[in-house]
Amino acid sequence: MKKFRQYITLSMILACVSTSLQSCLFEEKDYFDQPAAIRLTEDVNHYQKILQDAPNGWVLENNIGEDNPMGVIPVLCRFEAGKVDMSTTYPSSGTKPGDVYSSLYSIKSEQSTLLSFDTYNPLLHVFGTPGIANPRKPNSTLEGDYEFILRSGTAEQVVLEGRKYHNRMVLNRLDKDVDWNVYIRDTRQVEDEAFLSTYKLMNKDQELARLKRKNFIFDYTSSEADGSTDNIPFMYTPTGLKLYNPVLVNGIKAENFKWNKETLSFDCTDKGAEQVTLTGYYPDGFTPYADFLGTYTLTVHLPTIADGNVDWSKTQTMTVKIEQKEVNRSYVMTGANLTMPLPLVYNRGTGTLSIESVKVGPYSKYYMAICMAAKTGYYGLGAGSLTAKIAVSEPMTISFVGSQTDISGFALVAYEDEGYAKRLGWWDWYGEPVLVKQQ
Repeated sequence: MKKFRQYITLSMILACVSTSLQSCLFEEKDYFDQPAAIRLTEDVNHYQKILQDAPNGWVLENNIGEDNPMGVIPVLCRFEAGKVDMSTTYPSSGTKPGDVYSSLYSIKSEQSTLLSFDTYNPLLHVFGTPGIANPRKPNSTLEGDYEFILRSGTAEQVVLEGRKYHNRMVLNRLDKDVDWNVYIRDTRQVEDEAFLSTYKLMNKDQELARLKRKNFIFDYTSSEADGSTDNIPFMYTPTGLKLYNPVLVNGIKAENFKWNKETLSFDCTDKGAEQVTLTGYYPDGFTPYADFLGTYTLTVHLPTIADGNVDWSKTQTMTVKIEQKEVNRSYVMTGANLTMPLPLVYNRGTGTLSIESVKVGPYSKYYMAICMAAKTGYYGLGAGSLTAKIAVSEPMTISFVGSQTDISGFALVAYEDEGYAKRLGWWDWYGEPVLVKQQ
């Protein structure tokens, strides 16, 4: 039985106690003049009628995060008598694309007319859940709103603003013949086929900018001499994508694009901008999925205690195989000297291999997980990652770069049970891993 090395993180929890102030909310005197009260009621009824008069529902263009750090995700919504049904293309918090999740909603007047999703719906509230953005920061969220200021509304479109993060969003009415399942299937198919993360913004044969996709955001760098930069949130659609901040080409807005599988490009469909395309290209260092398959020599550094200090000079070498798990998505690393098979991730968009902090499963009487490791300890489950860097092409030699500067490897960590609530210590340590492909 191996001896566990325990790393314990202590945290202080501060409790804040607030004092409630007496209000005169329930006094009988009406501080609103009658016309104002009527206007507020009419506003609520107006939006309630608009939302419920769309029998096939709406597409909410959910613009997530202050300054759009995540981008836009389509959420299908159907409103009826205080209940809303939702479905989306994006899997989050255990949800499945295409499944319908129901919750309660209300429209009310406070300082302005609000659309509020009052009970938990995982397709919306998960982006405002504390701790999800960074496990090391328990109060961090993905900055998603679930209360919205209603700015304007017609039978075809409702304009909203997130109450907390102030992102502009819209609800667009769905035609009655749109099948929710088909909408989600086709949108996900576009996303899957458009796997590259790098694009050129082209006006016919002229390159205007380079774009790099992350989540549902394009990092925009102008090809002009100034090299100006911007962030452009976008949303996948059943036929292509929509830029949330349109680009101007010769004074004409380019906003809506149709996916072309043959050319790996998005072709603009806006009148006058049909010559504008987002053309995918393979980035430098792109490695096809099949090239990572094979037998390797793995060398890692191990921590040992010498005179009260941690010494990292000891190394261990072993033979491992990288084998196919899901084509173009994942691998599994196996070997006689590995405690258990280890999952690896393939990023189709960048052609890179990575090691993520994930649950691995049961071993002996424990439950194992991969956690990122530094020379001072290891991170919590779900925090950080390692991305492969090919240092030498022949033979293929792979080192790894951490998502945080102090991440230099990973550890196989034991947890008490399948809930992964209590960690017991590390079981195997893989410091500064290097893979050399065998000929």
